[in-house]
Amino acid sequence: MKKLICSIFFAFAAGYLFAQPTTISRDWKFKTGDSIEWALPNYKDSHWDNLNAGLWWAHAGYDYSGFAWYRKKIVISSKLKPAVKKAGYLKLSLGQIQDVDQTFLNGKLIGQTGSLSPFDGKWGQPRNYFVKEKQIKWDAENIIAVRVYGPNRNGGMHTGPYTYEPYRIAFRDYVKVLDSRIQPVETNNIDGYKFTISFYNSGNKDYKGELLFQVTDSSKAILQSQKQVVMIHKNADSSNIFSFLFDKPLPEIYHISTVFTESKTKGHLAKEITVSSLTDVHLPVFARPSVVVENKIMDVFIPTPFESQKIGGLLGERLEINLNKRLLEVDEMEILAGYQNRPGKQNWVGEHVGKYLDAASNTWRYSHDSRLKNQMDRILTILLNTQKDDGYLGTYTPEQFWTNWDVWSHKYNMVGLLAYYKSTGYAPALEAAERIGDLLCRTFGENLGQLDIVTSGTHVGMASTSVLDPIVDLYKYSGNKKYLDFAHYIISSYDHPDGPGIIKSLLENGHVNQVANGKAYELLSNLVGIIKLYKVTGEEELYKAVKIAWNDIVENRLYITGTASSYELFRPNQVLPAGAEDHMGEGCVTTTWFQLNYQLFTLSGELKYFEQLEKTAYNHLTGAENPMSGCVSYYTPLQDKKPYSCEITCCLSSIPRGISMIPLINYGKHSGIPTLLLPETEIIVDTVISRTNQIIPLKISAESSFPDSGRMVYTISPEHTATFPISIRVPSWTTQFTATIETVEYKGLPGNFLTIERNWNPGDKLKVEFDIPTVIIPGGKSYPDRIALKRGPQVLALDQSLNPSIYPDSLVMRITDKTGLTLFHSVKSLPGNWVGKQSYSLMTKDKRGKSKEIILVPFSDASQTGADSEVWLKEY
Repeated sequence: MKKLICSIFFAFAAGYLFAQPTTISRDWKFKTGDSIEWALPNYKDSHWDNLNAGLWWAHAGYDYSGFAWYRKKIVISSKLKPAVKKAGYLKLSLGQIQDVDQTFLNGKLIGQTGSLSPFDGKWGQPRNYFVKEKQIKWDAENIIAVRVYGPNRNGGMHTGPYTYEPYRIAFRDYVKVLDSRIQPVETNNIDGYKFTISFYNSGNKDYKGELLFQVTDSSKAILQSQKQVVMIHKNADSSNIFSFLFDKPLPEIYHISTVFTESKTKGHLAKEITVSSLTDVHLPVFARPSVVVENKIMDVFIPTPFESQKIGGLLGERLEINLNKRLLEVDEMEILAGYQNRPGKQNWVGEHVGKYLDAASNTWRYSHDSRLKNQMDRILTILLNTQKDDGYLGTYTPEQFWTNWDVWSHKYNMVGLLAYYKSTGYAPALEAAERIGDLLCRTFGENLGQLDIVTSGTHVGMASTSVLDPIVDLYKYSGNKKYLDFAHYIISSYDHPDGPGIIKSLLENGHVNQVANGKAYELLSNLVGIIKLYKVTGEEELYKAVKIAWNDIVENRLYITGTASSYELFRPNQVLPAGAEDHMGEGCVTTTWFQLNYQLFTLSGELKYFEQLEKTAYNHLTGAENPMSGCVSYYTPLQDKKPYSCEITCCLSSIPRGISMIPLINYGKHSGIPTLLLPETEIIVDTVISRTNQIIPLKISAESSFPDSGRMVYTISPEHTATFPISIRVPSWTTQFTATIETVEYKGLPGNFLTIERNWNPGDKLKVEFDIPTVIIPGGKSYPDRIALKRGPQVLALDQSLNPSIYPDSLVMRITDKTGLTLFHSVKSLPGNWVGKQSYSLMTKDKRGKSKEIILVPFSDASQTGADSEVWLKEY
């Protein structure tokens, strides 16, 4: 029996709406503590704090767990009164609350979720409470009071939207699809399938109606159709189970849909399943497409195509690990689960498949691995078959469309679809992205009936507005100006009343931790989109804001390993806690920081941006993916063990994307000159324009001993003898850099390019030597009594498994020679199963003057066996 891959889609019609929802502004009164008197309408709350809803308490600066209250005054216009009376209720929507809430209107309890216990909350469940017309004070102040219990510093009214609207409660508010299953059966010696659907009715009445069952192929041709009259009984599970059997030949992809139509109101409740038995899928590959719209601001650095290079050495090994131990091992069922079982079991589950397609597309272009191509083709085919006719490709059901993380999931699907298209030229991927773009343009905007993109997402709208990134790419590859117009709408939405004010805040305040709620990942995602839009339009204000953000991060909020964030936030100046308990270095932040620096480096060609790319690549990016298992750490601390996991998380999906980008920073044309950037073993195939304006095929191969030592030999092989320049980046961390060809010696200046123009002959040998000094880094504000060691671009760490007699946190040491610090290479100290070749022996003295040897390894290798590791070492 063929393996089944099911894609399940719920479609619930919303309750009867009489008007567009009215938005409740996010400014509330707030107080920690607990008193039932705070629910009373005449209670005076003027001395309470002002706090914007849409933030966890930790994001808003409250290091607090326990009870807290929110209060809000709203005036409800009597113009809504007839609609509320006709509908029966006013629905008050308060988004998601962590962890438990009791909600009062004018002193009366109107609903609660959870049992006020730290273990019994339902924070992911949207709070929708219903009030009758007589409970409302029309054209007067109504007091909403929300009592919240939040454990672990993460309580709060953390996710909108916040609205009210007339609402008619219908059977859909009580009847839900409880479960659905498809299983193979054999009838009359014929292989078939049995589909079972069960409903749960939480109401106090039975609902009779017609249940339509239909099987269609991918072209929507009907293969089988049945109807039956059913009764969905109140407060019952077992009697609400219905089954259908089908035993006709079926294609490799087909859809099963069931629609229950309630007899009295004709309201619908539907469920759709997409079933796939695909194994081998080989989609065609066409010429790599070019952009339709060129940038107004042209990039200074153009990377060589993925397929024109092969990287060896340390980073080459990590590219292979990313392919074989992460991407090829991805759980296909899991990353498609949100589309296979709508609604997804997690609000942002829809992001994973798009992130996978992005990483896989880059990696396939680099490796041309046939296994990966088959896998990504299969995943893409199934994903495309779950897209709705209107372009919707999210994991939500209709009553939750465009709330929470719905736009975010569409963002990453566009990212993945466009990456696949750019890698293969496969037009259906671009067309699917365009259908998403068209849907977003219809749904969001300033026109009557359109939604506000800011209030349709989380983190003060920064999650939803980050769709700017792929929207700009979609404009460039489609040429459709409406996507550029939509990008400008997003920029203007930043300044909506409840918007994040990204550009305005950066220009006025200059600090990323003061933008919206300081959420690092979502802000960086927007900055990537902003810089892309600048390249397209040349609007200087966009570039200025991004540079301000970059400077602030580098000066105040960047860890020495090339990442940022603690508890997923940009923290105050120089506050950089690095333990596992600090939730530092979110993997999504690491990757998005890498993406931002890539955009800035290609735009400007400035090496200060490349130095950040190098720092991240050699440390936190590769350090977040276990080289033994391919598992990824959500947070990757500098102190304690790295909590690697192979479960699907946002960061497990993000880190492979960052690693897949490494070939983009290896080699390319800087101001038209062939430029070598990374000191790795490599093979490059390119062309060069000679001084006589001939286009000449060029091959460059490099043999490198880095990072063991700074010796490299480049073999420069133009097709025939010609004069042209070649540039080599001279790292800022080296102090001596010399390039020699034949008897001519060239000196490089650290932090600059060394450009050699000569008459190159096929097979010329260019020998390069540079030192790799080790430096001591003081611990700063967060670790004033500690130091770290960095050798070249690599931060070093003490791994407990390699130092069994030393407990890192209790180590107190003194380095005997700080001016001429020498580390001695010692491969013998590494276990046989250890991935990586570097280890260093350092002699220190303890407080009693006794000599002590410690073994250090690169941070990117540390903790791979599950041991504790330390970057910040105690010093006396």
